[in-house]
Amino acid sequence: KQWSILQNEHYKRLKKTNHTGAKWTKQQILKLWDLWEDLWHCRNSSVHGASITDNHAILRARLLQELKDIYQDQSQYVPSDKQFLMKDYQEHATKSYSSISSWLAHYRPIFKQSRLLAWR
Repeated sequence: KQWSILQNEHYKRLKKTNHTGAKWTKQQILKLWDLWEDLWHCRNSSVHGASITDNHAILRARLLQELKDIYQDQSQYVPSDKQFLMKDYQEHATKSYSSISSWLAHYRPIFKQSRLLAWR
């Protein structure tokens, strides 16, 4: 509201009768919303991909990174839990998205717990 008042005073000094602080404030708010929406779309494209194909590639990359982390940390697991791992990461990474996703959903908590038990 203060900006609107200041802008009104400015327009009065300039003798611009068809301009008001309220109109100016509304225009600034609309510009900010437009910029915010552009930024939001840009961020979403970056994080989720601009297309379904991009989105699937990004999701698979995240999934494979989590899988890779599990394989890289296998020295920190209780020996009996290592049986749930395949021969190596490369072999496991060739599986389908749904297969890896299901495997992670099931074994993620096991490996998390295994790491804690191994530290004891």
